[in-house]
Amino acid sequence: MRGRKVVIIILSIITFIILLDFIPVKMAINTKKDELKKMLKGRETKQLYICRYTQVTGSIWLAIGDENGVRDLITGGSIYLAEPLSGKDPLKSLNKSFVPYYTRNKYVFIGEEGNVLNEAGDLMIDFKVDEWRIVSPIRRDSFRDIYAPKSYLTIYDFIKFK
Repeated sequence: MRGRKVVIIILSIITFIILLDFIPVKMAINTKKDELKKMLKGRETKQLYICRYTQVTGSIWLAIGDENGVRDLITGGSIYLAEPLSGKDPLKSLNKSFVPYYTRNKYVFIGEEGNVLNEAGDLMIDFKVDEWRIVSPIRRDSFRDIYAPKSYLTIYDFIKFK
């Protein structure tokens, strides 16, 4: 009888832990024009960039879009956000399941541009992030990618295990 109670307690704890993974903390965004415009509402003086991970000297963020959606921003070159980002950096908030070179997530950054350097047609922008959102569908580099929600970040996405 006692062993049965232990099993029930353990199963209850496991169920509770899995259920916590379905509590939304931060909603993902769709890159449709109207959703991006909603994010900028009341912040018309701010810049919005949709970025994905890249590997170039001085940056890990390649801009692949703006408030008009995902598209080529400039022809014959690229726009990069200089590292480190100032302000709210998602990689400092999220756990290791979101290391950008493992997952292929895109992020939307809203903030202010600082210095802009032009190098051989490529722009390198110092950027202060006021707000960020992850683009749906969310990919995680862990077994949680199988069952965790693709439309929002949960408590576990922010917990950092050592």
